[in-house]
Order: sequence, then C-alpha cells, then structure tokens
Amino acid sequence: LLKRLKNITEQLSDEDVEPHSPHYPGLSSLATSLVSVNDDDDTSYIYLNHKDKDVRLHSVLACMELFYIYAPEPPWNEDEIIEIFQQMIRQLGNLATCIPN
Repeated sequence: LLKRLKNITEQLSDEDVEPHSPHYPGLSSLATSLVSVNDDDDTSYIYLNHKDKDVRLHSVLACMELFYIYAPEPPWNEDEIIEIFQQMIRQLGNLATCIPN
C-alpha cells in the first residue's frame, strides 16, 4: 500500500496532469478512494486515519497534489476537505518529533 501511495504521489507531482484528460481517467476515482471511509464506521477514513503513519503521510501528500490539479474546484465535499486538512495539520505536527537523516 505504501509503495503504491508513494508511486501515486510521485506521478501526480512529476507530470502535467489535467483533471479531465483522457490520459488520466482514474483521477476522480483516486480522489474518492483517498477519502473513503470504513464500512463499519462512517467517520473513520481508511487512508487518512490509517494505523501506519507513512500511509497517512502519503495519503495527505496525494490529496495535496489533487488539490493542485483540481484547483479551484476540489473533488471532495466540505467534510472530506476538513478531514484532509486536519490530517495535514497532524502530519505537520509530527515534524517536531522527526530526527533528520
């Protein structure tokens, strides 16, 4: 999962991606998947609240790339956008405890 998310993030950031281009037909599905919720709990986002911190980080990174691609019309509703930004703030907070390589 982490390897796929890293690949997605790299692909989204490296290329000139257009949101409604026939070359990238899965962008809206990707946006939907990144904010999908658990079937058991409608408030728990599968990737944004994943138990692995790197999965959470790369999910947020992919969302940020999609914000850039879809600007000024994000592909999510207000609640999903709030969850993305809350997770982004948590990820930025984690920088305080990171040890540089």
